[in-house]
Amino acid sequence: NSGDGDVRIDNAYVYPNYESELNTNTNGSVYNDAAASGGNGVSLPTDEGRYLSYSDVKPGSYLAIRYASSTDGQLGLYVNGKFIKTLSYEGTGAMTGSSAYVTKLIPVSIPAGAVVKLNRDNAGDSSMNIDYMQISGGMEAEFAPGIYNGAHGVENSSASSHGVVTDLDTEGASVVFSGVPS
Repeated sequence: NSGDGDVRIDNAYVYPNYESELNTNTNGSVYNDAAASGGNGVSLPTDEGRYLSYSDVKPGSYLAIRYASSTDGQLGLYVNGKFIKTLSYEGTGAMTGSSAYVTKLIPVSIPAGAVVKLNRDNAGDSSMNIDYMQISGGMEAEFAPGIYNGAHGVENSSASSHGVVTDLDTEGASVVFSGVPS
């Protein structure tokens, strides 16, 4: 069967989770919450110098932080020890529970094997519970090593790298990505 729609893929983003309570370096404390991924996270109190760092991360162009905080606050973002920017976060109204968590997406270049650190640069900001961090890296569909069964790459000036894969509405058409981080 052939489809009757126009299906195109520009790129795919992959988000491996880095659980805050696992394999991290922190002077915060682990908390339990059934609504947190894996049932736990790390709480950063309001004291200056509290931090959470993730080592040997995958490369990417976006950082996503899933967090909960009763009020607004700020954290410093560091990559390989270099200050990148101050992250302002909005209060979610609660510290735990299924409706407490939101995800903040930050555009930032992160090299392979980097150490990403979230640091409480100033005392007095709101406490923050961090469930996990994700790093995404775009994989351009038109450069994928496997484009099969009628799918093909075409120019598209509005796409991220000025190309897309099209004709994916044909039965069996596919794009296969390799080297996807896990």
